[in-house]
Amino acid sequence: AKPMLSRSLLRSAVLLLLSLSAARVTAAGEPFVLVSDVDDTVKVTDVLHRKVAAWNAIHSELVFAGMPELYRDLLGTDSPSERLEFISGSPRILLTHKVDECLRDAHFPPFRAALRNRVGSVADFKTRILRKLYGASENRFLLIGDDTESYPEVYAKFADAKKPDQVLAIYIHQIKRRALPPHSIPYLTAYDIALK
Repeated sequence: AKPMLSRSLLRSAVLLLLSLSAARVTAAGEPFVLVSDVDDTVKVTDVLHRKVAAWNAIHSELVFAGMPELYRDLLGTDSPSERLEFISGSPRILLTHKVDECLRDAHFPPFRAALRNRVGSVADFKTRILRKLYGASENRFLLIGDDTESYPEVYAKFADAKKPDQVLAIYIHQIKRRALPPHSIPYLTAYDIALK
């Protein structure tokens, strides 16, 4: 009973903080595009352990506590899908349906998802999708990823190439707890992002 109680208390604390911060986020009223990784950012995958990660990618729909609520509070439940873009290095052929199902079942706001459709560098794929997203637009971006692969470096390079105020923040989920590029904000839970 103790693990269930602690999860329940953590979830309640996260939801309370998110609801308190929602008014502040909404009051800012600045439209932005939230760009997010999937594996080990919102979905528990355990990318560092290949066999476990393969099983989790196909069979598990477990998401990190508070992430769907955080994204809903940041964007609203009626936001257009263009405001939330998931980018994943997961192979499209294996996971298109599973990623989509997991994110919808967890009640993330409307979204678009870009999954790799060929073998190649995950960093190059992520960079290419980010370039397509910003194009010539003046959109502002909130970037959320993790430190297991190339997100910190890809996001930092993207932020450096943009106008200084176009990237609102870069949040990196600390899994490996490795050194991060400047201006990256490390986090452990959705609560940490909500506090910022």
